[in-house]
Amino acid sequence: MIIELINHHINQMVDLMFHQYVTNNFYIGLEDIKRYVRFYFWVTHLQSLEPTYSVTKVNEMIIKDEGLEDYFYQNGGKNSNLDKFIERGIDQYHGINFRTIQEEKLRSEKLKNTNVSGNCYMNRKIDLKESQIHQYKTHRQIKDQGDYLKNNKDSKLTAYRTTTGRINRELKNINLKNLKELYEHYKLKIEDSDVISKSLECYQLEKSLQYNLLISILLHVSKYCNSEEEALQSISDLRLLFLNPLVDQRQKYVPLYFTLDEAKKERWVQEILGLNKFIDISILGVFQDEIIDGLLGLVKNQLNYEIITGYYELDDFTVHYKKKECNLDYYRLILNQIMDLNHTIDELNTSSKN
Repeated sequence: MIIELINHHINQMVDLMFHQYVTNNFYIGLEDIKRYVRFYFWVTHLQSLEPTYSVTKVNEMIIKDEGLEDYFYQNGGKNSNLDKFIERGIDQYHGINFRTIQEEKLRSEKLKNTNVSGNCYMNRKIDLKESQIHQYKTHRQIKDQGDYLKNNKDSKLTAYRTTTGRINRELKNINLKNLKELYEHYKLKIEDSDVISKSLECYQLEKSLQYNLLISILLHVSKYCNSEEEALQSISDLRLLFLNPLVDQRQKYVPLYFTLDEAKKERWVQEILGLNKFIDISILGVFQDEIIDGLLGLVKNQLNYEIITGYYELDDFTVHYKKKECNLDYYRLILNQIMDLNHTIDELNTSSKN
């Protein structure tokens, strides 16, 4: 009952912010925005209740879960390979967070400064809360290529490993087929595993790899653009969608873009920027609301991830394509534009610290 009351107050806050700050309706529905704000609110508080584990501790947990204790601990002592396994796990953790690990404080202050944005693409920051361990373990299985972890003799692991290694360092060199196979691999891991929350895992997968949005942009640019110059202009606008957190709704803006004339495309850009800003303002209002905070205090220690069950499902992200529908030159343009946008965001984040 209290949870429903909190959700009601969150919805009211979004309505209030909409009437205060927005003059025209967004192309997507306000109910979809409310749904995301509720999801963000609950996940934030659920994760605040979880313990934070060190990378070493998580790898010790993986050793136990995978039945590797007899291998790494022999005759009352540790095997010489144990330190190597732990060190590799630490290196992989830092590799995952290559671009973002130094921005933890900045992200935690985002609600105070809504002009600050995180990495728009391939941001696989893992805080190693209990709900994040599954992601980290899946990444370790890929990087280890079956050296230690079981159920890992996949012939495609080398391609997965290469792709994950390029995500934050050599984005423009990621092969489209390999990206698709990596995405499908992560989906299967979510389907086959007893994860804490499939809704959370689905959201994080799409927000980090952004696969479905990328493919949607690629298909439409390939269909409607007749030159590299025309494609580049479209991509420079469409890439703004990577900054939008509504992972199950933002794709609707892609086909809309190609129905507009140049003047309306400029208004399209302003709507995307305004929508992102509105979501930030709504979240800020929710977290500062004293009524919501008071109600949360009554149930905070009773919360679990069942609250967000059904918010996101793997079936929400089912874009398909045929190779002949994709212009691979335009695919490279998209990746380059994402890299340029990330670089601009990094510069803005760095300047905001000073």
